[in-house]
Amino acid sequence: MKLNIFEAKFKLLKNLFPYILLLLVSNAFSQSGGSNVYEVLNLPPTAKVAGLGGYNISLKDGDPGISFYNPSLLDSSHSNNAALSWGGLYIKYNDIGYGFASYSNKAGQYNYAINLLMLNYGVIHTRDEDGNDLGTEQSADYVVGFSISEQINRHFSWGFTVKPVISKLASSSSVGLAGDLGVSYHDTLDLSSLSLVARNMGAQLKPYTSGQKEKLPFELDLGYTKQFQ
Repeated sequence: MKLNIFEAKFKLLKNLFPYILLLLVSNAFSQSGGSNVYEVLNLPPTAKVAGLGGYNISLKDGDPGISFYNPSLLDSSHSNNAALSWGGLYIKYNDIGYGFASYSNKAGQYNYAINLLMLNYGVIHTRDEDGNDLGTEQSADYVVGFSISEQINRHFSWGFTVKPVISKLASSSSVGLAGDLGVSYHDTLDLSSLSLVARNMGAQLKPYTSGQKEKLPFELDLGYTKQFQ
């Protein structure tokens, strides 16, 4: 009964996804001017991804950090899988930390993952235009990811991720919504994978400064991985 409830929820999300995708894509291509916001979306979530050069979308090995970039790589190898990573730069009175947590599992024909990405900028000392000390402020970025994937056939899989973003920089705050859509081709005989991913589609819903929205770091990426025997 519990599994049937999960499947019903995933089918509902799958039916709603084209409308969510239309909203995210329209915002991704309609924004102009300014610099990108929420660069935390492009930081490597795990040490393995960092060791691969900071980015990979086609290596199919069950690593939650890679599937965070490409949800179509979520498969049965992620079933009941949890991951946690943390790195920090500790300076006197100013701890800067970067962490990633993930849980993934399988429900019927769908694979799903829940991720949390956090970048803590530490304590920021603030002053006014005259140099008067105004105290300290905490600053951090948070990204929550909800991913679903489905194996279409023996070779193809697809998946999508919805990622709300919350950012606080001293006294300013911002809220955004990002999304990823990926499709992958896997050849188990040739030991190769080919992936196409549209990442960070979406918009800044609440800008740091009223009336000054910035665009998200949208990317359209193609990746290929080949394992040699």
